[in-house]
Amino acid sequence: MTHHTETKFENPKELVYVIDESAGKLKTELSAGWTPKAIALEFTLEVLANELEEIKQKCLLNKTSPIVYFMKLNRMDWQTLAAYMHKSVWLIKFHNVPFVFKKLSHTTIQKYARIFKIDVNALKCFNHNYHGKTI
Repeated sequence: MTHHTETKFENPKELVYVIDESAGKLKTELSAGWTPKAIALEFTLEVLANELEEIKQKCLLNKTSPIVYFMKLNRMDWQTLAAYMHKSVWLIKFHNVPFVFKKLSHTTIQKYARIFKIDVNALKCFNHNYHGKTI
């Protein structure tokens, strides 16, 4: 007769590296569990949601271009977006100016839309309800 025991993972721990203060070297220990990470992640997502709401309002008031909104939604920064666009950071930031954004070529808008995985019209007309796929 085989006896089966069930393992419970109420607060699983992970192996992390820490500095041994007495020896000044790295050693491994078990973490305090996932709870601290979950709290940090929840806080980070809350901050991101607040930033997105601020950016959305600026876009609706024509104070910034939709590029910033979709960049933040995809968790990018200026350097990352510039690398995807194969352009300099200053040029990408310049595209953020509303009157400049409105004059961008269809090809450039298409490239941004492809990077953000959204429809061109969602970018041009700033459809903040169209989230496409985030990276």
